[in-house]
Amino acid sequence: EQAIHWDALGDDNDFTIEYSTNNGAGWNLIDVVDGASRVYVWKVPAALSGTCYVRLTRNGVSAQNEVPFTIMDIPTNLDVLRACPDSIRIKWDPVDGATAYDVFLLGEKYMDSLGTTTGLIFDFPTTDGDPTLDHWYSVRAVGDLGLRSRRANAVLYNEGEYACGFNTDVSLSSLITPDVSLFSGCELFESVVEIIVINGGSQPVSDIQVGYQVNNQPAITATLPITLEPDDYYTYVFDEPLSISDDGLLNLKVWSSVSDDEFAVNDTLYHEIISVVYPVDGASVDFAEDFEGAIPPAYWSIINPDEEVTWEVATVPGITGMDTRAMSINNFLISTIEKEDILVSVPIDLSDLNLTNPVLFFDLAYALYNLNSYYDALRVDLYTDCGEQLEGTIYFKEGAELATVPLQNNVFQPAGANDWRTELVNLKDYLGTTITLQFVYIGGPGNHLYLDNIEVLQVNTDIALSSLVSPNVDQITNCGTYSTDVEVLVTNGGSQTISDIEVSYQVNNLPVVSATLPIALDPGQQYAYTFDNPLTLAEGGLINFKAWSSVSDDEWSGNDTVHLEIDAVIYPGTGEPLDYTEDFEGNALPAYWKILNPDDAITWEMANVIGSTGTLTTALSLNNYFYNNGGAEDYLISVPIDLTSAGLTNPFLAFDLAYTFLSTINIYQYDALRIDLYSDCGEQFEEIIYYKEEYELATVPPIGVQYQPNNAEDWRTELVDLSDYLGTTITLHFVNITESGNDLFLDNIRVFQFDPPTAGYSISNEEICENTPAIFQSTSTGFFSTHNWDFGAGAVPALATGPGPHIVTYTMPGSSNVSLTVTNVVGTATESGTIEVVEPPIPDFSFAADDQGNVVFTDLSTNGTSYSWDFGDGTGTSPDQNPSYTYTENGDYTVTLSVTNDCGTETTTQTVSIFINGLRDLDPSVLTTLLPNPTHGQTTLQIEGLQAGDVQLQLMDVVGRSLSVVESQNVSGIFQHTFDLKNHAAGLYFIQVQTPQGNRVLKLVVQ
Repeated sequence: EQAIHWDALGDDNDFTIEYSTNNGAGWNLIDVVDGASRVYVWKVPAALSGTCYVRLTRNGVSAQNEVPFTIMDIPTNLDVLRACPDSIRIKWDPVDGATAYDVFLLGEKYMDSLGTTTGLIFDFPTTDGDPTLDHWYSVRAVGDLGLRSRRANAVLYNEGEYACGFNTDVSLSSLITPDVSLFSGCELFESVVEIIVINGGSQPVSDIQVGYQVNNQPAITATLPITLEPDDYYTYVFDEPLSISDDGLLNLKVWSSVSDDEFAVNDTLYHEIISVVYPVDGASVDFAEDFEGAIPPAYWSIINPDEEVTWEVATVPGITGMDTRAMSINNFLISTIEKEDILVSVPIDLSDLNLTNPVLFFDLAYALYNLNSYYDALRVDLYTDCGEQLEGTIYFKEGAELATVPLQNNVFQPAGANDWRTELVNLKDYLGTTITLQFVYIGGPGNHLYLDNIEVLQVNTDIALSSLVSPNVDQITNCGTYSTDVEVLVTNGGSQTISDIEVSYQVNNLPVVSATLPIALDPGQQYAYTFDNPLTLAEGGLINFKAWSSVSDDEWSGNDTVHLEIDAVIYPGTGEPLDYTEDFEGNALPAYWKILNPDDAITWEMANVIGSTGTLTTALSLNNYFYNNGGAEDYLISVPIDLTSAGLTNPFLAFDLAYTFLSTINIYQYDALRIDLYSDCGEQFEEIIYYKEEYELATVPPIGVQYQPNNAEDWRTELVDLSDYLGTTITLHFVNITESGNDLFLDNIRVFQFDPPTAGYSISNEEICENTPAIFQSTSTGFFSTHNWDFGAGAVPALATGPGPHIVTYTMPGSSNVSLTVTNVVGTATESGTIEVVEPPIPDFSFAADDQGNVVFTDLSTNGTSYSWDFGDGTGTSPDQNPSYTYTENGDYTVTLSVTNDCGTETTTQTVSIFINGLRDLDPSVLTTLLPNPTHGQTTLQIEGLQAGDVQLQLMDVVGRSLSVVESQNVSGIFQHTFDLKNHAAGLYFIQVQTPQGNRVLKLVVQ
């Protein structure tokens, strides 16, 4: 069996469910179900195809699964034939249509492929040579054209050596038929007995005996007609079939035997069959069972596959308010998930020609357990041919839909009539056969479920309001007053023509609106009627809408009335204008927003967390971590947003998201987020505009604990183009799809006009100096823009992204071209400019001095804009670029030039030697000679007549620059010094002589 799930709007008209096994070339009917149904349990037919589809059709509109699926049986009866230190041998039963089988073994994380075989036996190596370690193995069937079944549920073997090393070992591997655990019928039941025998030894074996026995009846035996080679198998069908004609528990035993079999443990199989053989053609209508007698009642049966808690009788207040005996199942104590326990009815004969409208009635009481992730289901399967042929599921409800009372946080027991509900199923599609009904409980651990008063009755007069065609929605979002026609579909479900049929509807406690159908309805006829008065809603809120039909002598009132709860959000205008932002900072859900929680379990709620700015914020959160209802959807529905404004061209949705999924060594679970867009102020579904899951949805890496954002980097802003919906008012449905992964957070939902960007930037300095940092900052406008910078020649870095600030250094002077390109999804803009990179000043100067102390200074600097001179005598300064200065004393002066521009001040110094003629001339008694003069290289200066004291000689060029200085202390009499001028350029030079007896300057010519 497989459950078919689907989504649809409204409950109008039935769904037709079909399947195809030939890629949609042909379709087969599965069932027709009520328009309120959203799940159907399908007994998958015996077929073999890899191109299967399921299709649902209602009101002329069809939908089917997008990707084909495969129908192919799964290998069964997986078992170990032999376990040795080096290998384990497994076996399984054959699958119809299989040409080979893939074998798998659980590896470190996954089921790893071991190989493929065309047989029913496979040997695989043990882990570390140890058959006591865990070995989880599985098998799947392989058909033609690569067709593959699902893998069988993995089987664990860790029991050590078993049947290892035998020469002779014949085992009865499988009982193929009979494979039923229940026979319920109205006549003799016959089944062939088919078995598989395997030679698990190391040598051929012949004369193999096989047999079967039912209870203590005589055994049926036979000899296999072949010799079995080692590892070979043989399928054998006994000549004499198994016949069942009596009620009771049948113990079927099958075996194999051979002389000298060394391992008898695997020779025998046992199978139990519950037999319910009704002595006539079935109970007649009107049939009723109130469970006031023996349990189970005669020709009823209970199937309890796990031999744990199952159906039993309980005395409780019934649907009349009085104590009654009802069938009950104690789901509160059940620990097995999705277990099934079956209550099988007596055969019921629907072949009477006078029957026209048989209806199944049963009373139900059930409560959800307050831990709302635990709930149960009830399914009713119908079998025809006196219980031999499954036709389909005629009833399925689970969870809140099944419940007859609100949630309970303890063991449920009905307290009175109001805790019960009567369920009705029409059986006229099965006229002409004898049926059995199987009431199948599915679930656990949940809460108690009760059944009583199971009846199949002929209904002669029955007018049903079979469908509410309009309104057919349980949610309304509208701008301004909402109005819609009220249309009902009325059906004559009885066996006679009926007239004077009245139909009515009522909204909350407002006056009833009634009308009489203008026609009489024949048996089976339907009539669609539209009331003259439409449904009009001017205000929102919970709307209780009820429509019903009535006629005198109606025998079945259970199908007369349809209730519809409408959760209406009526927005007073045309929708919120752009730019719209919702940051959820209020204490409650914003006005005209809505949360839908279909399973009444965990849903959207406010949460205080660190937001996208890195500060505490209020966001919408969904706790998937503790949400144990896989596939459940929870909806956050926005206020209507008006996209009709003139001049609106690029509306976009933006929202902040934080999420990660759950991943540990043993768990890997992730959730999904979908956004559905509705137009016409929320009335018309348009499309899914956003869907992400797993890594694509996650904003941080997966973790193994419950998630909550801790910093701004945990968030990501998502962006969706809404320009296709210009001209309408939209609503947005944010849909969390849980798979028990981890918590998801939404914040700052914005719908805005997304304009192309404008580009611009600022620079920290008006002038940029070489090798000095400058700061560039974008002043561009535009949402969600990317920034790409090119800072031009000599820039470090040369390129950058992002708005800045960016610190840039230029390594060479001159002009440099800067550009900033700003891009978003609706446009691009570029701002370009040229900057001048300025060098720091480089100071330099020259000077010319005469013999009167006058010096002319010439500026040789570059990049200077202002100047400051210090002439080194303690008083003289100048701001001029090329100043002149007169010294009054002989001596060496350190002259400093400071040159300034916008990039700073730099300084240089030179020494200026001043010798003023006539200022304390040398005493005439002191004689000086300089020979040779002119000279080509060396010349010697001799001074005679010196009194004791210090002597200084200074060689200067023609402009007064000092080239060398010679100092001698405590000199008297004659003093000589030789100057080496070989490396000096030809020209005029001066030698300044300073003694205690005065000064003298001598001219020297170098040739």
